Amino acid sequence: MSLSIFLLTAAILSAPGGPESGGSTPDQRPDRPRPVRSKLRAPQEIEGIPCGPGYVWHFPDGRLHSCRLDRDATVRGADLPKGSTVAFRPDGTHAYVFLPRTTTIEGYECRGSGHNFMTVFHPDGRLKLCWMPKNRTVHGVPCAGFSVWADILTGNPSGVYLHPNGRLADCRLSADVTVDGKLFSRGKRIFLDEEGHPVPPRPR
Repeated sequence: MSLSIFLLTAAILSAPGGPESGGSTPDQRPDRPRPVRSKLRAPQEIEGIPCGPGYVWHFPDGRLHSCRLDRDATVRGADLPKGSTVAFRPDGTHAYVFLPRTTTIEGYECRGSGHNFMTVFHPDGRLKLCWMPKNRTVHGVPCAGFSVWADILTGNPSGVYLHPNGRLADCRLSADVTVDGKLFSRGKRIFLDEEGHPVPPRPR
């Protein structure tokens, strides 16, 4: 099993609702139109996005679904490097990106390695899912960075989810932590509301 397939499968199976509350990736939900592929022979700016040569995907109505950036660009507020594969929802909002290398977005280092790590955005463009390369404390919570073996052995992916207001939504703990008087153990996943209080696991 490739790393990208493992990460995507693990993220879907381990969390209620999956990455887009429907148990599938942003462009795989059955209620969304299926993109159509075409090919660019030269760089072309499409809807303000600098798409490079190669495959480009459009929704049936002609709007851009995804392409690979031909240069560094700011996409819906996120500064992304050349070679990033960006994807959009049918309404034009930024859905996700596959980064070519680790990139800082909204102050978070998000891993990139081709199609191995999907970085996801909320409809308003704020960061939703980031795979951090190392452990980091997020709003007082010790969140685990990505580790192939830890993710496989625990069956609990290390993706860090954020609320639209930027607060931590959930992550796998890299150390024990007490929040609101309740102890949460290392290796477990903690879920928080938009004010930082623990809540039961919920669909994303």
